[in-house]
Parts: sequence; C-alpha cells; structure tokens
Amino acid sequence: MKKLTLILLAVAISAMAFGWDAYVDGIYYNLNAEQKTAAVTYKEKKNDFYPSDTYTGALEIPSEITYKGTTYRVTAIGESAFKYCTNLVSVNIPQSVTSIENKAFLSTGLTSITIPNSVTKIAEWAIAGTYLTHVIIPNSVTSIGSNAFSGCGNLTTVVIPKSVTKIENDVFQFDHRLHKVYISSSSPIEHIDGVKDVLLIRVPDDQLMSYEPYDEAEDLTVKPKIGKSKVDTEIPVTGAATPNTFVVIIANEDYKNVASVPFAKNDGAVFQKYCQQTLGIPATNIHFVENATFNDIRIQLAWLGDVCDAFDGKSSVIVYYAGHGIPDEASRSAYLLPVDGDGRYVQSAYKLDDFYRKLGSMNAQAVTVFMDACFSGSAREDKMLTSARGVAIKALSGVPQGKTVVFSAAQGDETAYPIRDEQHGMFTYYLLKKLQETQGDVTLLDLGDYITTHVRQQSVVMNGKPQTPCVTPSASLGNDWQNWKLK
Repeated sequence: MKKLTLILLAVAISAMAFGWDAYVDGIYYNLNAEQKTAAVTYKEKKNDFYPSDTYTGALEIPSEITYKGTTYRVTAIGESAFKYCTNLVSVNIPQSVTSIENKAFLSTGLTSITIPNSVTKIAEWAIAGTYLTHVIIPNSVTSIGSNAFSGCGNLTTVVIPKSVTKIENDVFQFDHRLHKVYISSSSPIEHIDGVKDVLLIRVPDDQLMSYEPYDEAEDLTVKPKIGKSKVDTEIPVTGAATPNTFVVIIANEDYKNVASVPFAKNDGAVFQKYCQQTLGIPATNIHFVENATFNDIRIQLAWLGDVCDAFDGKSSVIVYYAGHGIPDEASRSAYLLPVDGDGRYVQSAYKLDDFYRKLGSMNAQAVTVFMDACFSGSAREDKMLTSARGVAIKALSGVPQGKTVVFSAAQGDETAYPIRDEQHGMFTYYLLKKLQETQGDVTLLDLGDYITTHVRQQSVVMNGKPQTPCVTPSASLGNDWQNWKLK
C-alpha cells in the first residue's frame, strides 16, 4: 500500500510539473471539467524553459477533443502554450477559440497564422517575436494587449478592424519594417505607439476586411485583397483538418507569346484560400505557382509523386489549373500551355495525356483535377490563340488514368469564359461558390452537377454561346468516385 501511495504521489507531482491535464493527438490541454472546455497549454515548465521541439512545422488545432469519454470544446490558446517553439511554422486555429492568451506564441517560428473571427482577445505578448510578414486582425477582436506583436522583425503590414478602438502601448514595438496599417475609417485611433513612420491607411468599414496589405513601400494605395466577389471575401473557416491531402495550384495569366488569361491568378489565389480555410489543408501541403513554365509544371508533378510515395498510398491529391490550353491541329490532341510556351508550337507545351498519365501513376488514394482551360485554340475572351483558319478546333479531351477524376471547364471546340463582374473564370466561380455554400462538405457528384448546370445556363445568358463543363473519371473507378469528398 505504501508503494502504491508513493507511485500515485509521483504521478500527481509529475502532472503538476508538466502543467497539463490531457494529451490528445499530439497536443497538450488544460481542462475545465465543469464547463467542458479545454485550453491548449505548454508541455512542461521548468526554470522557464520550454522545449523548442514540442511542436514543429504546421499544426492543426481541433475545435473539440475527447478525453476519457468526455468531449471538451477548445476555446483558448492558453498562456505560453507554444512559447519558444522555434520550429513551429504555421497554425490553423479553429472557430471555437475565443482568446489567445499571454505569450501564447512568443518567440515561435511562425510565418503564417490565420486568426479566426471567433477570437475576441489577443493578450499581452501573445504573438510577439515571430516571423510574420503581415497580420489581418478579424473584426471580432475587441482587445489587443501590450506588446502583442512586439519584436516581429519581418512584419510590414497590418489590418485593424473597427471593433478595435484602442491600441495598447507598444503593441508593435521594435517592428522596424512595419510601414502600413490599414484601419477602419471610423476608428478613433490616431497613431500607433512605439513604431516610427507608420502610415495609417483608412478604409471604409464595409471594405476593410476585403483588403490585404502589400509590401511595396512606395505604393501607398489600397489594393483589392483578391477580388470583389463575395466568394473571395466570405470564405468559410470550418476548422476541418485534412493533413494527408496535397495540392498543386497552377495559375497562368501573364503569357509571353500569346494573350493573357484574365483573372487566372485570382482564380488560383482564392482556390488556395478555400483549400486552407474551408477544406482544412495545411499551408505546407499546398504549392501555388503563378505563371508556371514548362519546367515548373514538371517539378510540381515530381513533388506530388514523391509525397505520394512517402505516404505509402495514404494521401490524396488535388490539382488545379487555370490558364491556356491548345490543340495540335493535326492530331487534335490537347496540351497545357506554360507561360513561356508558344501557341503555334505544341513542342513548347505539356501534352494533356502525359499530364493525366503522370497523375494516374501516383500512389494516391484519390486524384482530383480542376481544369479551368479550354483546348480549342480560343482564349477566355473569344480570341483565337492558334488556329490559322480562325475557327476553333474540337480537341480531344485527354484520358484520365489510375484513380483520377477530372473536372473540365469546357468541351470540344467551346471556350472557357470569365465572369468579369466576379473577377473569375466562370468554371472557377461556380466551383468556389459551391464550396462556399456547402463549407466544402460536398460529394464530387453533386459538385460536378452544380458546376455543369450553372455554367451551361449562365454562359448562354451572358455570352450567347455554350460552355459545358464535364466530369470525367478514369475508367477503372466505375461509380466509386461519386461519393468522394475533398475533405
């Protein structure tokens, strides 16, 4: 009995030393049994030392945990939870969290953090000493403690909503690169204490959160964050976690030898945000390439192949492409056109069948491709890229291989049109809109039906010409793909 008592006492002392109540899926928590809430906490505290390797890379914090049969809602990033975790690069905070407490991320390696619009409090020194380059504070925040972002040496721009009516002393102290603060035009804040030469750029309340700070010191105008569409500015943050999905986004807009593709970069940028915020895919799992060359495309496919091999068939792949496609006038084969390619020479392009063959050979559970391009030789605005005869060519669409499902923007000799008012390709706009409406919880069958129906209808109404998206699974999948989801 004496031995058992000693053992129990040792366990109790150990738990007190470590300062946490529960360890669930690699994260430490303090629990409130009465309120059934949990706060993320540190691993241990001994002489003010916190092990830097406790958390590394990208971290997904769940909105709920279950410990010993009881479910707890995660409502806080607790005091010193990640202090001195220098290998922690990015964090996805769920909508359940309402406060980020003292020194929560002090002196971490953070380069990226998305603060959800559930957070009302950012406490003293909460995110100080990190590597963030810009910060967007959501309009739910009412309190920012002193030195909250102090010592962020890479920080250049900040967005502060109208909900914040007072900036405490030294919130941005020693942030020597900070030169722009976007702020509500109705805010009573007149200056930012502790930082010299900061430009306060006042933006109307209804537009503020749709703007993103830019790093060009000489450009003092406010630029759109991504676009004007509601699918850009009202992106659902679901708290989902999809750590084994890997994404390549190619957004080819600025071509060297042919016409540009309007809004392609915007298409890719917004889709990236849906992948992160709505589908719950970690930022480190997403490669976003603007204006990809031939070799850029090859490199990204090689990366996907290496990732799938490393995960031994337990990963999924999403590939998104916005840009030009061209046909071979002799064979009618379809090709993706890199930005350094020439529409007259298919030798400068990537054959679509080879593209699908490469994806199909990957050791993945599922490969989903979104192709906002047409292969008729037409540009997004009905201009011709390739055909010397001035007529569109009915190109072959390519054959998906392996476990691949392809969503195509148009068929045959059709053109993939933009929606100029939404600043998106029409296909991409309805892809994003369905992800927005369903918060990403949609089967591929329903997603395809929605895109096809709306694009086909709106193209005739707006352009007077057909555009018919289609979904093409590889033959080996049968109907199994229909119930797949992206998260």
